Amino acid sequence: MTAVMKVDEQIRGQDHRLQKILFLLKKRGRVSVSELGVLFGVSQVTVRADLSELERQGLVMRKYGGAALVPLVSADIASPPVESDGTHRSPDVESHAFARLAFGLIVRGDVVFLDSSEESGVLADLLKYSSELTVITTSLEYASILARRPGIVVYMIGGRVSADDSTSFADVGDWPFPSLHLTKAFMAAWGATENEGFTDHRSEDASVKRAVISRAGASYIFLRSGRWGTKSLSTFAALDAVEAVITDADAPAAMSELLEKTNGVALIKASAPKAHYPAYTLFAVYRANADEGLTYEGSPGRGKRIAFANGKRSEHFCRRVEEGILRNVELAGFNSKDILVLDNDYNPEHALANTNEIIAWGADVVIMFNTDLRANNQIAELFRKASIPVVSMDGSIPSAPFVGANNWRIGSLAGDYAKELIQSKLGGWDRVDGVLLVEMSAAGELVLFRTEAFAASLEAAWGDGVEEKIIRIEGGNQYGTARAVMSALAPSLKKDGRYVLSTINTEAMEGAVEALKMAGVWSPDRFVSISNGFAASVRDQMASGIVDASILLPAELYGSHAIPAACAVLSGAAVPPYVYVDVSLVLPDGAERRGS
Repeated sequence: MTAVMKVDEQIRGQDHRLQKILFLLKKRGRVSVSELGVLFGVSQVTVRADLSELERQGLVMRKYGGAALVPLVSADIASPPVESDGTHRSPDVESHAFARLAFGLIVRGDVVFLDSSEESGVLADLLKYSSELTVITTSLEYASILARRPGIVVYMIGGRVSADDSTSFADVGDWPFPSLHLTKAFMAAWGATENEGFTDHRSEDASVKRAVISRAGASYIFLRSGRWGTKSLSTFAALDAVEAVITDADAPAAMSELLEKTNGVALIKASAPKAHYPAYTLFAVYRANADEGLTYEGSPGRGKRIAFANGKRSEHFCRRVEEGILRNVELAGFNSKDILVLDNDYNPEHALANTNEIIAWGADVVIMFNTDLRANNQIAELFRKASIPVVSMDGSIPSAPFVGANNWRIGSLAGDYAKELIQSKLGGWDRVDGVLLVEMSAAGELVLFRTEAFAASLEAAWGDGVEEKIIRIEGGNQYGTARAVMSALAPSLKKDGRYVLSTINTEAMEGAVEALKMAGVWSPDRFVSISNGFAASVRDQMASGIVDASILLPAELYGSHAIPAACAVLSGAAVPPYVYVDVSLVLPDGAERRGS
């Protein structure tokens, strides 16, 4: 046995263990390292390596002595909690929403003031990816964040440090402001009323803010709607002394009406982002822009080059993906001459050739849609040597964030519905002659989960005996390859048998069903078939009776996830290792299921 064959066997062995671990977790919720070692006949070191791999893929959470499934959560993530003493808290959703709007007001060359508020802290975190800015602040923490970034000049207002070591104060006469010109100032108000104006609970803060507003070209106030109508210790500005008030969507009508009547004061309302990623702030900002169809704040693509190597441009799904990519490339500020689009044609040799062309062209960031795992390992190394960051799409590339479908969720949704149809359409599991899984193992375990999670759902209902009826064939994601492998298998199937069929996508489903028809095996009444595709192909297959249901993959939304990831990577910001588009199971009557 050659060394290559041994490595391939090891990979297949780990893939099998990973699938079984997920199956057990789905049934029981938690597993231990020791029992997995006994079950698989491997060492606990090997089991821990398996769990680490599943944790890397975002599928499990490591627990002491074992692991548990990662809960599936909605996009609306709750705000971080307030500490028990009520004094320290992580930036909440409103702070991120306010800071995102403020970030869009800042341009290159601005001289910006930031106070020590929570909102200014989030804004500072966004500004650290900017350049050609001067920032003046009272916050030691925010100054530290920004001072490490080239292209940003930071000044601190010197003097006494507050008791919490976060803020400095000084007499106005000691400031270097006569020689500095502030273009924009951002600060929070503790409260605001018609008569008292904007107030603060510390007189030192109020003194600083009064002096800043007197020297700033435009001042912007962060004000929570719940603090309208309240006042604190010291007034630092009248209502008409500022350019605009940034507040939330719940601002009371009385506040809106009064500010509208106040000469020259704008009211900027922020709605909370659909998703809040505390560790991935910049990515969250760009995702919110993409969802709303707005220009990305700060135009991160301006002056940069981006390359997109599509999976197969002749496919409807890939064409829709490309449309979404190009729409968001424009929103991100890339110039049309700085966009390179290539076609991998689902061919690993083409993908490698495209990689070399992208490197020669001089891309600043790349989105690579290639599903061949071996080629992707070579691609990753080529881009690493060229120091070009990559975002992978629907295929795993080492060290690159993944954007695409959550294949385990897809397989689970499809498998759970297949269980219902096996009972109602085929008469129960005992009458099933086989489960035909048209797989694509060349794309790696991430894509393999699409069919293996389908099998795991059946096993969760009918036990390990399900495996005896499963027939796995390497049909890939193309009509021709799926048809060829199914043609070879079809003669061994019962002509009057009852079967369950699942494929990677609509193209593979078309090929597989065509082969079954030619062999005289296919009958819609004796098959439960569930596929995956985008809207048009899904409707066509349902209308023709080829499938009983299909996972709807929103091709047009891939761009609104991939371009924000690429822009965040381009800026040096953190990006989630797995960025998933929402999927749903579509039934012939138009109903949809999204899973839990």
